[in-house]
This record gives sequence, C-alpha cells and structure tokens, in this order.
Amino acid sequence: MNDPGENRSYVKASNLKAKAIRGTFSYFIRQVLVSGVGLLSNLFILRWLSPRDFGYFATINLVLGIAQIVAEGGLSVYLIQREREIDDNVLSEIASLQLLLYGVVHTIVLIILIALYFFNGKEDMLIYVFITMFCIPINIFRANSFAGLERHMIFDKIAIIEVTESLVFATISLIFAVMGMGVWSLILGAIIRSFVGYVISYSYCKWKFCFRRPRLTKDLKIGIRFGINYHIPALVTTLRLAINPIMVGGLLGMGAVGIADRAIYFAGLPLFFLSAIQQRVLFPYFSRIQADSNMVRSNFEKSYYLSAIIDKIFYIPMVLFGSGLINLFFPKWSQTIPLIYVAMIGNIIFGALAFSSYPVLNGMGKSSAIAVMSVFSMVISWIFTWPLIKTFGLVGYAYIGLLLWFAGAVPGNIILNKVLNGFSLWRPLMVPLVSASCGCVPIWIYTKSLTAITLPLVFLFSLLAILLYFIFLVLIDGRYILRMISQLRGAWSPA
Repeated sequence: MNDPGENRSYVKASNLKAKAIRGTFSYFIRQVLVSGVGLLSNLFILRWLSPRDFGYFATINLVLGIAQIVAEGGLSVYLIQREREIDDNVLSEIASLQLLLYGVVHTIVLIILIALYFFNGKEDMLIYVFITMFCIPINIFRANSFAGLERHMIFDKIAIIEVTESLVFATISLIFAVMGMGVWSLILGAIIRSFVGYVISYSYCKWKFCFRRPRLTKDLKIGIRFGINYHIPALVTTLRLAINPIMVGGLLGMGAVGIADRAIYFAGLPLFFLSAIQQRVLFPYFSRIQADSNMVRSNFEKSYYLSAIIDKIFYIPMVLFGSGLINLFFPKWSQTIPLIYVAMIGNIIFGALAFSSYPVLNGMGKSSAIAVMSVFSMVISWIFTWPLIKTFGLVGYAYIGLLLWFAGAVPGNIILNKVLNGFSLWRPLMVPLVSASCGCVPIWIYTKSLTAITLPLVFLFSLLAILLYFIFLVLIDGRYILRMISQLRGAWSPA
C-alpha cells in the first residue's frame, strides 16, 4: 500500500494535535460544502419527488445500512484504531472476507426476490434494495483506501472526495428526478456516487488487491470484535429506525414515513454537520493518544465545548423561523413542523455531548460502551413506539427520539466519567444553552408579531440573535473561551 502519510515513524503529540486542528478546518469546509449541496438538492428534489418516494428511499437506506455493516464487518475502522501499521496483504485479506460476507447477503436477497416473483408477492421494494446493494462491493474497496488516509490524518483529500461524491449524488438525483424517474433517481445517484468516490480515493491511496483466503488469526479476531462493537450503534440505530416504515407506515401510510424521514433529517442537520467532523477527525486522533488519559480528557472537554457552541449557531435560525420557512416554500411538507421542533429539543440539549463522546470512546477501544447504550436505546424505543404513535399520531415518532435522549443521558455520563476519570459537564452543557436562550428570546418576542416572513428578514433577525448569543457567551465565559482559542492557535504550529 502506498503510504499517503508524511512518514510512518513516531509523531509527537503536538504534531498530532496540529494535524487534528488542520483536519478539523479542512473537514469543516467539507461539511459546509456537503451540507450546502445536500440541503439545496433536497430543496429542489422535494419539488419533484413525493413523500412516498422518500419513504421508499428511507426504507432502502435502512436495509442497505444493515447489509453494509454485515459486509464490512467493521474491519476497516479497526485498521485505523490499531497501533500497528497496515500493508497490502492485511488489506487484501480483510477485503476478501468483506466481499465473501457481501456475496452471502446479496445472494440471500436474490433468493427472496425470486421466491416473491414466483409466488406473486410484492417485490418492488426488494428490487430497489437488490439494485442499491451493488454499492456495497464498491464501498468496501473505497473504505480500505480511506483507512490509509484516515490513519495518517490526511483530511484535505478526504474532504475533496466527499465533496465530489455529494455533488455527483445531487446532480444525478436531480437530473433523473426531473425526468420523472421517482425513487430510481435516488438509487442511481447513490450507485454512481459510490463508484466516483472509489475511483478518486484509490487515486489518492493506492493498494494492490489480491484475493486471499481469510484466516481467523488472533489479530483478525480482535479486529472483528472491535468492528462489531464499533458498528453496533449504527446497526442498532438502523434497526430502531426500521420502526419508521414498519410502525409509522403500517399505522399512517408510506407518505407518513417520508414526512417523518425528512423531519428528522432537517432537525438533525447541525448534528450531522458536526458529528461527521468529530468522528472523522477525532477518532484517529484519540486512537493515537489513547495512552495519555489526561490529554484525552482535556481534548474531549474542548471538543465538546466547541461543538456545543457551534451547533447553537445553526439551530438559532431553525428555532426562530423553521416553521415559517417551511410554510412559505414547502406547504405540502407542513406536517413535518411539529416533528422538527420536538426532535430539535433533544438535539440541542444532548447532541453535542453524544457526538463528542463517540470518537473518544472508539479511539480508546471502548466501542463496547457505545454498543451497550445503543441496545438500551433500541429496547426503550421499541417499547414506547406503538403507544406514542397511537396517542400523538405522527409527532409521537419525534417524542421517541426525545425520550431516548433523556433516557441515555444519565448512564452515558456514568460511562464517560468512568472512562475519562471525571470531566467538567456544566460548562459545555449549560453555558452555550443559556447564552443561546438569552439571544433568542428577545428576537422571538419581537418577530412573533410580524405578519409576513421574507428571506431578508429571516437573515437579518437570525444574525441579530446569533450576535446576542455571542455577546452573552463572552459575558458568561469569555476568559475561558479566549484561553481555549489561544491554546488551539498554539497547537496549529507546534515547535
């Protein structure tokens, strides 16, 4: 495997921190571009596709997510976390195992599809899933090239790849949507996106694949165990979200599935934005400094605080003007409004903590802790889904997410304190929350009397609310924030 890093020798902790900070900046730009492209493409595609189309695609993504996890086995992330370096033989052995698992899963889907065809079953959904699963072998080779880039913390190239993928998906999906291809526009966009991502990632980090019979060595067993624990949260979340098409669709129809899916998407945009940066950058960083618990704890507290500060910037316009904008531009999606606001409550309070802690625990090899919490969340959600949806209708789906945030907060903090040996919670949790509230309340009181909403007004009052937010933030905790910024600047250019 061509080494994409500067060297394979020991790197000082200060240099690692500088790489992490530069990587955060690169990935921040990536997230701005990807989120912007994704949001704009969604706004355009919403005009051409129905809630039913998005309902189908949400269901396809759930099934595809499970199949992807089974096929990859989590081994690619183990290559990033482990201390020893990787070579082409290791990559080939792991890719061979992943491809075998993928072949088994795809064959099972094919057998079910054939059986449905001969017994006159409804196979439309399974056809969509079967075609979309061709993304998986492409993603396996892409993931192993990414492992080399992530291990050496080369995030500028990763950002280029993922921005390109986002542009490709948006362009292809929109073109086919305008042509009237419905859900197929999203499926074809996903397949072409995967292929383009693989080609570019391979050009940056080449490795020679040779099919090798997988051997169940001690190292492979450790990798499988870590990978399973690492992916259990995603797998459990996927299974938990399967309630959407099963229960929501069964009770309220496939259109309700599309509405719930888009509502959760919009309510979670700021968290998706920040968590992608944290997981991509901080996971390999914390993996490299995992032996120094004091450094891990200090950097976790700073990353959590910064995330909590930044996510409020994105949520302030949504809290103040989200419903007005949806009613103005997308009246047929007005049913998403109550779901968006309920979902935002939990995201604003707990989101930064949850997504800051994941890369820390994974980097320290404690992925099993997140796995246990995810299983707990799944059990809670399955118990309360039916009664909440029956009682509150579609908005009950958002209440489930809110319940899970509160149910997971206490045990989650216990686990973090045990792993990190104590950390400061009040500052990153309360200071941004109180400051954002102080900034939003006067603007909300003034704007609720407005009879009409326009984009210039939204822009102006959002800026005013954000400005007030920063004023209160500096008044409450300005000295600590300045000290933290000074430390980050010092780490940017280590001696």
